[in-house]
Amino acid sequence: MHTPALMNRVASTASAPHTGIHGPTHRYPGFTRPAVPRQAVAAKATEAETANGAAPPVPARGFTRKDLLDYVYENSPHQISKADCSDIVDLVFEGVINAVVQGGRITIPGFGTFAARDRKERQGRNPRTGEPLTIPAKRVAAFKAGAAFSDAVESGEAAELL
Repeated sequence: MHTPALMNRVASTASAPHTGIHGPTHRYPGFTRPAVPRQAVAAKATEAETANGAAPPVPARGFTRKDLLDYVYENSPHQISKADCSDIVDLVFEGVINAVVQGGRITIPGFGTFAARDRKERQGRNPRTGEPLTIPAKRVAAFKAGAAFSDAVESGEAAELL
């Protein structure tokens, strides 16, 4: 069990301000942490904007594959399972990748164009040593946003693209 001396020491330090080995943990007098994390405040703001018809809320961490699946599931006019939504999203991505790998272009009006581009060989520098080196030519994936997509991003308003 705890001794009275230990209990007195714990009680006396519990109310004392916390200090680290280099002094108080807060650098500025009167500094307090916000009660709500900034991400939660941003999410509340986007919920209000969504109610007004603006863009759907995007989590502070970005829009992940899971978020996309949830969006498709919740907004589909058909009664489909989440597993079917996952299969559909995977098929769309697989189709885009396969078409681009085979040298084709995928153009989705209002959204954009996916294609493969050839980068030429070019000169560069090793950032550590500064010595010049040759960066070899390679084939890269490219995406060019469509006009409606670009306009929606610029204005900050969601649009019916398709």
